Parts: sequence; C-alpha cells; structure tokens
Amino acid sequence: MKKIIIFSILAVVIISAAGIIYLNNVILPTKVKSWIISSIADQTQKKVTLDSVSINILRGLTLRNLTIYDDNKAVISVKEAYCGFFIIPIFQKRLIIPFVDIRSPAVFLERLPDNSFNLQKLIVPPKAEKSNTKDSGFNVSVYKISVTNANIYFQDDTFAQPFKKEFRKINLALNLSLPASVKFKLAGSAYPQPGAVFKASGEYKIPTQEFSAKIDINDFSPAEIEPYYRSSGLTIPKGKISADLGLQYRDKQLVYSGKLQISDCRLEGLQFAKVIDNISGDVAFDNAGLSSQNLSATLANLPFQAKVKLEDYANPKFTINIPYLDLKNLPVLLNYEFGFIPPGHSQGTANFAMDARRLPGTDKWEIKGYVDIADALISMDKLPWPLEKLNGRLNFYPGLMEWEGLAFNINAVNYKCTGSWSDFKAPHVKLSLVSKELKLDTDFTVNGKLIDFKEFSGGYLNSTFSASGRLNTQNPKSAFADISGKVDADLEDLKTIFKKDREKLDKAALKGRAQADFILNGRLDDMKNCALQAKVVSPMISAYGLKSENLSFDYAQYDGAGSITSINMPFYGGSIRGTAGMNFSSPDFPYRLDLNIDKVRIEQLKTDTPLRKEDIAGSIRSNIKLAGVLNDISRLTGSGDIVIKEGKLWELNLLKGMGKLLFVRDFTSIVFKEGSCSFFVGDRSISTENLALKSDIADLDGKVRIGFDSTINARLNVRILSDSVPLTGTFKDIATAIIGTAERFGVIKITGTIKEPKHSFEPAVGDILKSLTDAIMGK
Repeated sequence: MKKIIIFSILAVVIISAAGIIYLNNVILPTKVKSWIISSIADQTQKKVTLDSVSINILRGLTLRNLTIYDDNKAVISVKEAYCGFFIIPIFQKRLIIPFVDIRSPAVFLERLPDNSFNLQKLIVPPKAEKSNTKDSGFNVSVYKISVTNANIYFQDDTFAQPFKKEFRKINLALNLSLPASVKFKLAGSAYPQPGAVFKASGEYKIPTQEFSAKIDINDFSPAEIEPYYRSSGLTIPKGKISADLGLQYRDKQLVYSGKLQISDCRLEGLQFAKVIDNISGDVAFDNAGLSSQNLSATLANLPFQAKVKLEDYANPKFTINIPYLDLKNLPVLLNYEFGFIPPGHSQGTANFAMDARRLPGTDKWEIKGYVDIADALISMDKLPWPLEKLNGRLNFYPGLMEWEGLAFNINAVNYKCTGSWSDFKAPHVKLSLVSKELKLDTDFTVNGKLIDFKEFSGGYLNSTFSASGRLNTQNPKSAFADISGKVDADLEDLKTIFKKDREKLDKAALKGRAQADFILNGRLDDMKNCALQAKVVSPMISAYGLKSENLSFDYAQYDGAGSITSINMPFYGGSIRGTAGMNFSSPDFPYRLDLNIDKVRIEQLKTDTPLRKEDIAGSIRSNIKLAGVLNDISRLTGSGDIVIKEGKLWELNLLKGMGKLLFVRDFTSIVFKEGSCSFFVGDRSISTENLALKSDIADLDGKVRIGFDSTINARLNVRILSDSVPLTGTFKDIATAIIGTAERFGVIKITGTIKEPKHSFEPAVGDILKSLTDAIMGK
C-alpha cells in the first residue's frame, strides 16, 4: 500500500513537473503571454509589453519586465510580479487571481492640465457586451495586489513649469473588486532623505471615477511643494509639518481637509509682517483656507501666541488675533512694521486683532484691525508725566490709524482723546484732547524733520488759543519754531498755570482778559533768544485793585532783548503811555520803564483804593523813568516829575496832621490848587528836594524821602499868604494876617510810616518877629 502511495505521489510530481515544463515552454510563452498582454491592453487601452511569463510552484505565475505605456511613455514598469491563480476555472475560460505580488515597480503619476490623472485612464470600465457575439476569451478576476518597494515619479502639469517629486520605498496593498472599485493601503517616504514619511488608505470607484483617501504625513517640508502656494506670494523656506489629510476627488475637483502639526516653520512674503519665524502649533485646513487657535511664533525676534485664520489661497486673507500682547514690545513692532520708533516706552497688555487681504491681481495687501488696550502706561520722552491707566481701542486700516474715546490719566488728571494718524511714512495727525480743564484740537503733518501745524487750538480753564506754523526737529533737543497765532487769556488762569508764583499773583490780584496776536520764530528750548512779535489788547484789566479799559501795547523780542512799545492805557479819566524793555541775556534780567501819566483824576482813582471814603481830588500828570533788575528791588533806580492840579489833599492821612498844626478850624478845608516835584529813585527809596504844594492860603515846599519799606522823612516849609487870609475882626484873625506877611511861618517835620505818620512843627521865630516889626513900623 505504501508503495502505491509513493508511486502515486511520484506520478503526480512527474506529471506536474512535466506540466509546468510544458506550460513554461509551450503554453505560457505564447498563448498566456499574448493573452495577458492583450487583456491588460484591452483593460487600459494602452500599449503593454511583457518579457516573460512562467510558473513557479511556490510563487505561482511569474511576470518579468511588464511595462504599460501612455503615448510611448512608460507609466508603470514592473520588474517582477507574482500571482496565484485557480487552475480549475481555466478550463472554463475564467481566470481567478487571488493575489498579485509586485516587486520594485516604477510608476509615473501625472496630473494633467485638465486636473485629471493619467492613471485614471488605465482602469476603464468594461464595455457593455453586445448580444449574439462570440466569446472572446478568458474572464479575469483579480482580488488583491501587493506592491513592495515601489518608486513613484509624480509630475503636475497644471503649472507653467511642471512640478516634479519622487517617492520611494512605497508599499501598497490593493483590494480589487472589478469593475466596481479599488481599495488600497499605502506607506512610503519622499525623496531625497530625510523626507516626509506617509501612509494612506482609500478607495477608487471605477464607474464614477471618484477617489477618496485618508493620508498621514510626518516631517513634511512645505518648501517641497512651494508651487502649490506660490500664487499667494508666500514662501515657507524652513520647518516641518505633520498632517492628517482627507481627500475627495469627484467631477475633476479635488476636495481636501485635515489637521496640521507645525514645527519651527518660517513664513515669508507677508507685506504686513515680512517674516514670521519659529511658527509652531495645530492648524485645521481645507480647500477654503486654514485656521489655528494655538499658534506660537516670533515676529521681529519677539515671541507671541496667536489665533490665525487664512481664507482663499489664491487671494489670501489672514485673520490674526494675539490675545496677550506685551506693550513693552510695541516700539520694536512699530519699527519693524512701519519704520517708526515711538519716543518712549510702554507697559501693560493689549488684545491685537488684524485682517490682512491681498488685493486680487496685485502684490498689495489691505490691512485693518484693532488693538484693545487695558490699564497701560506709556511714557513719552517729550512729556514730563507718563500716560497712565490707558484704556480704549485703536483701529487701523491701510495707511490709517484712528481712535475714539481713548481714556488715560496724566498727573492725576483724566483725559479723553479722539484722533487719527494717516500715512505712516509722512504722518498726518489729527487729534482732539479733552479734560476737565483743557480742550485741544490739532492737525499736523510730519515730513522728515519738519512738522507743519495746520491747526493747534483749544482752551485751558477760561482761556483760549490757536496757532499754526512749522517746527523743525532736525535737532530733537532743540526744535526750531516758526509759528503764529492768537491767545485770549483770562488773567486769573495765570495762578493755575504758574503755580510756583501763585503767592505773588494772588497779591497782584490780576483780573480781566487779554488778547494777543503773535509771531514766534526760534528755538523752543531757548525762548529768551527767540524772535517774537505780539500785539496785546485788553478790554478790561485790573491789578492790585486798579483798573483800566482798552489797554493795548506792542511787544517785540530779538536776540535776547524784549521791548514794549506804544503802551496805551486809559486810566481813571486820564491815560498812561510809555515804553519798556528787558534784557533776557543777562542773568539778572535788567529792565527799563518809561511812563507818561496824564490827567489821571484822583477822585476816580480813590474809588479802587482804601482811600475811597476820603474827601480828596485832583488831576495828576507825571513822567517816570525807572531801571532795575527783576528779582532785586533794592537795585531800582530812576527819576521823574509829578504835577497835581485842582488838588484837594488834606484828607490824606499824611496831611491831616499838618492842617491841625497850622490853622484854626475855619481853614482846615484848604485846597491845594497845584502840587509838583522832581523825584529820584535809588538807595531803596524815593526822594525829592523840591516838593511844592500851593493854595490860596498857604504854600508848602521842602524835601521828602520815602523808603521802599514805607518809612517817611520829610521837612516842609510853611508859608502863609496874607493877601488871601479872610479877616473877621478878631484878634486871632489879625494875628494870622500879620503872620502871613512873614517869609516863613514854620517848618513841619514828618516821620514814621505812610500809614502812621508823625508830625511836629517848628515855628520860624525870626521870620515871624521880622514880619511883626515891619507891621508895627509900617513897613
């Protein structure tokens, strides 16, 4: 029995070997080879070549050097392919191939200008069989294809310069269910190494020519597919990307979506950012664009976190949101983006959002967005105090930045600001600033080192101002100004503006308004040497309680010297005219003052002095020349003269005592019709050698010295005019008349102070006796 089994096995082996030999030498090289070539050609409608076909008892049917051509170009080339088959269906003219094992094939994959792929044409749905036709041959069924160590050469002809890429070491598993679909699994890597490693799975539906796939890619370099985003104007010269990608190809349209893991990429070509480096994060994408909620990057070597969205690759539109922008980096960003370095530094945080869209058909970008600032601090080099508690939104557009209701605090004062800044290369700034006390509107342009002010106007407290002109900032520490303007000042505001001199201004009790038209030319850091012309008028002004209406004067300043010309001041029924000057170049600020006082009425003047209740009157005329230095009254010098007419001065505290010393009650209402003197100022006092007071009854003359500390020292001669003394017939009246004929009645001495004078009388005994003797002797 064993011998029978052995001989049976040997017989089967011999018969199989003979059959294989017969197939390999007779059937396969001719009929099967021809049938395989014709079947593939019929299926693909392409030229097919095959070197040999053989059967291996272990590997099955073996094909060597199988090549499929498209227009004489090899699109698939296989060195060796092994396939198993079921023998029994062969005799039924049906070939079932359960597997195909392809080793080291080369595939040329081409995307055609119409967006179709060349390999689509290799799998053509079978034509519907016509009735009453003869059987044409075998029916072939293939269930599985395995590809090992394949190379794919990809070419995309949709670009003007075809894009080419090579993929190696590809392993592919295909499950075919012809004519319905082809399912696949794929793994491989891009060439050259190190390149992207990828794996994929998907399905191709033959009847509808639909393709779907899921692809995983690791360590992919975007620089390798630069043509696919070249139209956006962007480049990604470095970095790696890993991706989970889904593809759908239908009706010659490729639809894709997925997620990217970006690592250390560099993005160039953004007009608004130039270069964004070290980009890392997760990105979702599809045909329409991409977005990320956690992107990190560096701009101008500054790290930041951002939310980003890109719409339309062909005409890109970026949406970028940086929820936490450290404002200390703001000067660096402004310099990087606009070439503008703000003069100062910033602290705090802001929320930054920006939309950037490339205009279709151009390389220009349209940029807009906003910055929300919260409790920031900005310190400017030219401002003595920083901007604190800065809150608000800055909107920016192409070439324009604007803001409204921006709130901040300067030196404990709250402000609100509205404005715009256009053309960052040659800025045009409009600004409106409001606080409880200040209102400012300005409109200026900057051209290099020149700042042209179209408007600089506003108000502070109850004063207003306006100006226009030019600043030259070629020397940042010493701007040169050429401006003109107007000021309408409430003089009481000076106490707030010049707080250091508040005590002096309170004593001066300045009130009223003054308007000035001015022209200023010179360095703002050296105002005393600026050229300045001003015309000042005041409808009403008061100082130390004294008032004037319609004051006007002209002021001129050149080379460190200032002068006031044409002072014209109506003053209590009369006028004051004069000139003044000051030398600002000298450290002591020497000054001069020339005044002409004419017809000032004492009875009007007294109403604004503590003497308002006194019965005094008269008309004053005076010429005064003074010279001194600003902060040392002891060095004041000068001279002048004064004339009083139609005077009534006995009610002055200084003169009341003299009347009581000299006259009886009937004569105390004496009126001095005229008073005059020449005086000198110096040695901390005002003095005269020739004071003269004249009346119908008595004359006074002599010397007076009044110190700057209000002390007085006077010696006045008294002369009684007998011709004017009325006679009443009493002995006292007759005695007075006789005394009036004396050359001098006596001398009055005044000491003490202006407010509390002390009077004493020395009779001129010799003159009185001589007058009495002459009367007795009849002379």
